[in-house]
Amino acid sequence: GSTLSDLLLGNHSKLVSMGEIYDSIYINQGDLSGCTCGKKAKKCEVWGSTLQKIRESESKINYIDTYKDIINSVKREYGEDSIIVDSSKKLRSLEKLKMLSNQEGYDLKVLFLVKDLRNYINSQKQRGNIKEKREKDGWRSLYSASYIYNIYFWLRQNKAIKKFLNSNDIDYYQFGYEELCFQPQYIMNKICDFIDIEFESSMLIPKGG
Repeated sequence: GSTLSDLLLGNHSKLVSMGEIYDSIYINQGDLSGCTCGKKAKKCEVWGSTLQKIRESESKINYIDTYKDIINSVKREYGEDSIIVDSSKKLRSLEKLKMLSNQEGYDLKVLFLVKDLRNYINSQKQRGNIKEKREKDGWRSLYSASYIYNIYFWLRQNKAIKKFLNSNDIDYYQFGYEELCFQPQYIMNKICDFIDIEFESSMLIPKGG
């Protein structure tokens, strides 16, 4: 779900899609093959220098400082009024962004995308059949075929994120993946209103679409 929304949002002239920044920094440890800009990640004007720092670092990664480097690179390449789109899904990434927002005074707005439970269960079962996904998921792949586990995980994850958003007074817009698929123009218009930018028709065509 976040992949589609990321592709659509990235077509707006003021929005810069960066993929899942949390995974790129912490999990992939700077090992990215491609970037949403179309270039190899190491050749990307935004990611290039940041990824090199991550790969060469001999100390623990400072997420806040690394994120600030990314923001500065985006502003330098795309202009001061550009807006970063971070499609990270994990609650930990949201906690880090809240810390960064508090420290630097950034205007944090969250798009809370929720996939229908039935659709989520089906996608998780399919994920368990893909070798690369199983290797990435580790122990979680053992439970990918379990309806009970997937229902539990879906409920726990969405409840935890919503609780964090509400308890920290974070501005967010909640929408469904299925809504995005069937009513893309309506949802993109709502998102543009939420982040206070003008809707652009290019947002209805995914990059490369």
